[in-house]
Amino acid sequence: MLDHGSPHPLSSPRLSSLASLLSGRPGFLPTRHAHMELRAPSLKEAVRSLVGATGDGATSVDRVLVHPLFISPHGKHMTVDVPRLVKEAGEEARGGGWEGTVELTGCLGEDLEVLANGVVEAVKDRFLGMGGGEGEGGKSDEEMELGGVLRTVKEMVEGEVGGLDANFFL
Repeated sequence: MLDHGSPHPLSSPRLSSLASLLSGRPGFLPTRHAHMELRAPSLKEAVRSLVGATGDGATSVDRVLVHPLFISPHGKHMTVDVPRLVKEAGEEARGGGWEGTVELTGCLGEDLEVLANGVVEAVKDRFLGMGGGEGEGGKSDEEMELGGVLRTVKEMVEGEVGGLDANFFL
């Protein structure tokens, strides 16, 4: 998984946790995380950790799929920067004796239905108290308080505009 990268100190541990979750799924491939810029590990470092391309020819996989966590497939990063980084990581790994391929998958945002479902679920679960889990709707006190604020805003909007259904996203 490849994201843009962020100077925030919690960005890398969060992506690392996601990689661990995916790696732990039955039948799922070993997964590593990488950042395009601003923070380690780089894509080259992540590929090296998968292929064992340390110059001794040892390998652990014969194919690396790079899945960018970007929303749009049309931006400069997805059309120029990421393909360049994938190519460079593959060339470096093969230069170390590895004989596999490094390939670019589609980005996270290619399937709008997947993105839309993610937005709907995040809003339902986190802010509208419609998800399952611990406590009232699985929400923390802070989330419940925010949900209350949103309900109040919804009620105000409905009152202001004469019963308009205020179920909308900005």
